[in-house]
Formats: sequence, C-alpha cells, structure tokens
Amino acid sequence: MKKSAGTPRTVKSARVSNAKRGRVSETKTPRGTMRLLPENSSRWEFHSVRVEYFDPQAQEVCLAGTFNDWRPEANPMRQEPAGTWATELMLRPGEYEYRLLVDGQWKDDPMAKRYVSNPFDGFNCVLEVKPFAASLPAVGQPAREAAAAR
Repeated sequence: MKKSAGTPRTVKSARVSNAKRGRVSETKTPRGTMRLLPENSSRWEFHSVRVEYFDPQAQEVCLAGTFNDWRPEANPMRQEPAGTWATELMLRPGEYEYRLLVDGQWKDDPMAKRYVSNPFDGFNCVLEVKPFAASLPAVGQPAREAAAAR
C-alpha cells in the first residue's frame, strides 16, 4: 500500500503548550505542527488502570461499575500473593462509579478517594481517570511546580 504525500511518516516530538482557549496537544511532524484540542484527544486516549483489593479470606472478587455496565462477571479479579486481588482496565479519561463483589456481597473499596450515593441507600466508589495532557506540566513550567499546583 502506497502512502500519499500528505501522510506524515514519523512523529519527531510531542509536547503540551498553553493556548488562548486552553491546553493544546501539539505534535511536530515532517509537514509541520498538528494540534489536537483536549476535548478531541480523549476520544482515542485510553489508560491502563490497575485496581487492587486486599482480603486474604476472600474466595472470589469481581469488579463492577459504569465502565462495564455493572456486570461483575466482566471483570473478575485475580488473586495475587499475600491476599491481594487485582485487575487491569483500559479506560478513557473520565469519572467512573464502581463497587466490589466479594464472595457474593457488595463491598466498598477502602482505597477509593471519593464516594457518591447510589439508589440502593449505599455508596459507590468513584474512580477518576485524568487525560494524559492534564497530567503534564505546562511548557516552561518545571514538573515539581506543576505537581504543587494540583
């Protein structure tokens, strides 16, 4: 298959810069700079998210949430040494609600940073996946200053 003359062959570098309308992801190509606004970039952006739960007495642990239509069987967690259960998810940037199903009982994730009420008089855990560009420092700003600003 022959490439057209307008198709860039390689990506030389990538960076994030501030623009008048917010942060813009810029990629240098042989034909110039391509810009992708954050609201468009997250459509293709996926993050590998590891979820862990500790319960050495558990026989079966599954993860259910808005990312899998609340189907626990879609994300069974695997048992690791010393009572840790884990699974990996591929998620787009955004907020997701979830719960753990431990031996047939719904449980909260004690490591969740935030909870929201659910329609069953309980709470769901909240998992936030930030866009990649939001986790990078602005151009000209040292990484430690950007981390302190968050």
